[in-house]
Amino acid sequence: MNCDSVEQFFYLKGYTVLEFVSSSKGAEYYLLVKSDDNPTSESEGDKTTNSMKLFAKSVIIKKNNAKRKLGEVATIVSLGYHPNLVEYVDSFINYDRLNIIFKYCDKGSLESIIKNRKKRHFSEKTIVNWITQILCGIKKIHDAGLIHRDIKADNVLLDSEGLIKICDFGIAKKSDLLNTFCGTMSYISPEIHQNDVYGPKTDIWSAGVLLYYLIKLKLPFGYRKSEYQNIIRLICTQQLPPLPKGYSIELRQLCYKMLTKQHELRPDVYELLREDIIQEELKRHIKQLKAGENNIKNN
Repeated sequence: MNCDSVEQFFYLKGYTVLEFVSSSKGAEYYLLVKSDDNPTSESEGDKTTNSMKLFAKSVIIKKNNAKRKLGEVATIVSLGYHPNLVEYVDSFINYDRLNIIFKYCDKGSLESIIKNRKKRHFSEKTIVNWITQILCGIKKIHDAGLIHRDIKADNVLLDSEGLIKICDFGIAKKSDLLNTFCGTMSYISPEIHQNDVYGPKTDIWSAGVLLYYLIKLKLPFGYRKSEYQNIIRLICTQQLPPLPKGYSIELRQLCYKMLTKQHELRPDVYELLREDIIQEELKRHIKQLKAGENNIKNN
């Protein structure tokens, strides 16, 4: 789709395209606002000052992926609102493309945030805050009887209020025992790599890889496709490389628990949320959410 036709199509649906953001693997991404949002200024330059920015994911629908692409919308809608899941706004089909619109997260993905750190480590306070919110989002997914199956830094966003938002439910599935190989290589659990049946705890492994990444600023088992077989061997058999001692033993132990290779011994999301280090942060997180709700009511 050329830019002009994209802008015209979204305009007919009530949205104004601000800019093309990027494209990847058959998907195009756009920054939008609702066309009827009222500006705070009459000048063209300030046209979107007070408009809520939206993010559109436009994906090509083919015979072999139509069910999965449409299933992503059904999954997002079925989950409803949760502060730690990306906020669904709208969806519609245009010829061979499915367009899904979300509330925009202006801080970007954790992957981009990590890359921009340039090897400057995050504070423990920041890491605990983020992993607590990630676990809250995973709990919502698991409560709904689903497995995300692709938790990774690219699929975890941050908004301007400091809220984590899990996104990309394209391969989420009902949490019956599964044996389909899927996910992102460096984040895939040992049970999936070994073609074993798996359940919700595969998301815990992936979140543990992400936690390790946040702590050490490098993935525990590598990431290069050329090292695929070696990465599988490391994930399934190799002892986890140690975490830096500059972080508390509680945080390091949390990460090690999440990266327990035997899924039967790996804690589920409910056990992790009861960990002392998470409980303390959870209280602050809930307090922050309530304060935000009160601000909305008072405005």
